[in-house]
Amino acid sequence: MKKDLSQSQKQLADISKKKIEEQKREAEEQAKAAAKAKNEAAAKAASQKLSAVNNQQQAALAAAAKGKPGQTIEVQATAYSTAEPGLSRYGATGIDLVKNPNCIAVDPKVIPLNSLVLVPGYGYAIAGDTGGAIKGHIIDVHFPSVAQCVSWGRRHIAITIIK
Repeated sequence: MKKDLSQSQKQLADISKKKIEEQKREAEEQAKAAAKAKNEAAAKAASQKLSAVNNQQQAALAAAAKGKPGQTIEVQATAYSTAEPGLSRYGATGIDLVKNPNCIAVDPKVIPLNSLVLVPGYGYAIAGDTGGAIKGHIIDVHFPSVAQCVSWGRRHIAITIIK
């Protein structure tokens, strides 16, 4: 009987141990799910904030450009992002591309630096940067993320210099 009791106690201890491990795994999974939900909510909020800031900047740039005629130039447009490794967050004119992402890199011989430019498919931007590969009728449109750059690709467009 002692042997049976000992075996029963051992089995009960094993069952209890397994139950505790299962509860621990469930708690870890719930914690991971909660952390994931929190991260997704934070990412969504950051994206919405960035979108709101971008919309405000577009509205401010559009208001500054309203009713002013300008020159139209045919260019080849590529894209870049400060999210790419090794790129500075500041443009050639000192513009902070994180705070003011609506910026394009230009050849100053073609488009004067600090010009306000309307880029189809992008919106209003400041010509606030230059680049080694930006020569002649080529512009580089800045985006906050590399994914947006890939989506933009390479385009032949007609931009308008507003002022």
